[in-house]
Amino acid sequence: MDARSLDLINVQLTCYFKIQDLLGDSGDFVYTSVALNNIASSEQLARVLTDESTCTGFVDFMRKRTAEDLHVPIDCITPITYEQYVENTEDDDDEDY
Repeated sequence: MDARSLDLINVQLTCYFKIQDLLGDSGDFVYTSVALNNIASSEQLARVLTDESTCTGFVDFMRKRTAEDLHVPIDCITPITYEQYVENTEDDDDEDY
């Protein structure tokens, strides 16, 4: 593939999280997604997709950033699957955080 062809592709990795107690100590959960856009390095993408430790590190990094951005303890943020995210947000009209 010609290097210029990579300019025509935008790769996005999205992590999905369930957040406990974001709205106080109500015991409710909030669901959000966090995306890393414009991944240009095919080697980096391949490592995230094929190497378990790199994938886990990426999810942990996104979890930590989400905790910092939302000012909640990292223990309140649980990674979930896309299917779990859709199941719990399909009726929501709210935007992600």
